[in-house]
Amino acid sequence: MRKVLGGTAVALVLCACSSSQPTTDPVEAAFESRAPMLSCGKARLPQGTTSLMPVKLSSCLQTARARHETAEARITQPTSEGDPIVTYLRVRSNGTFELYVDSTRDRFGLRQWQRVDATCASTDPLLQQVCNPAG
Repeated sequence: MRKVLGGTAVALVLCACSSSQPTTDPVEAAFESRAPMLSCGKARLPQGTTSLMPVKLSSCLQTARARHETAEARITQPTSEGDPIVTYLRVRSNGTFELYVDSTRDRFGLRQWQRVDATCASTDPLLQQVCNPAG
C-alpha cells in the first residue's frame, strides 16, 4: 500500500511541476482575455517583404468595418531570419482598430507582446489594405 501511495505522491508532484505558468506580460494577459470577434481567418505571408494579405481576409475586415461590426484576422509575417511575428488585426464596431503583435518568438527582436490602437490615419501596411482597398 505504501508503494502505491508513494507513487501517487510522486505523480502529483510531477503534475504540479509540469503545469503552465501564468503569464506575467500584461499585454499578453489582455490578449488572452480579449472579447471574442468574428474570425476572418489567418494567413502566413511570405518571408522578407511586406506582402498583401489574402483578399479573403482584407475583404472580411473591410465588410465588418463598413457594417460597424467587429472582426479579427491573424497574420503571421516571418522576419528575415524566419522567426514568426504574429499580428492579430481587430476591427472595432466604431471603425477603429486594435492590433496585438506577438514577437515573443523573434530571437533577434523585442521578444514581447505589443498592443496598438489605430485608425485609418495609420501608415501600417496591413491597416492600409483594409482602409484603402485597391481598385
